[in-house]
Amino acid sequence: MAMGCETILRESLYTHNKSWLITLAIGGVLMDCEHVDRCGFFDKFQHRKSVVWKAMIKQHCEDGVDCTRRIMFNNGQTPPSDDLMPVGVYASNAFLSLP
Repeated sequence: MAMGCETILRESLYTHNKSWLITLAIGGVLMDCEHVDRCGFFDKFQHRKSVVWKAMIKQHCEDGVDCTRRIMFNNGQTPPSDDLMPVGVYASNAFLSLP
């Protein structure tokens, strides 16, 4: 499949299936979380280079493992801070200093 067709297909998946779990294409990776478009954690940390950040994004945003932020969104709440990690604790200064 040509790259242009793949992009159109992914955009089509996003725009035509809003009533059920949306698979959203971000940076060439299909995300399983329906909240990535409004999640401050994802927005803030998705481009970090550290293996730690990449693993957390993969586990919670791509692979769909339980996420405190997703639970809050699903219950009509807004997470209090972008630094609230998917595991339910705030990122420490050591964590925040990782690239």
